[in-house]
Amino acid sequence: MAEDDGIIQEKKFDFTPEGEVVRYISQEQASLRAIQHARDNKEFYGHRYAQRVLFWEVVGEDESEDFYQVRVAYRPAQGFRGQPGV
Repeated sequence: MAEDDGIIQEKKFDFTPEGEVVRYISQEQASLRAIQHARDNKEFYGHRYAQRVLFWEVVGEDESEDFYQVRVAYRPAQGFRGQPGV
């Protein structure tokens, strides 16, 4: 255990089957990574949006004991009327 400003914090380390340390991230970090993944994998959106500048927005976040589920909406950044995709 580590003590910081009088508060005792327990350090928890988990390991993968390969012996690597599992690093935990916050909900905010998970949301940022979801948007980065969406931005870096534009082929998912098909040829209609492949060359367009898109805007992403986190529209839902859930947390369980083992993972975060992040819902990201996307739409073209300009000239769009309609419902964004999720």
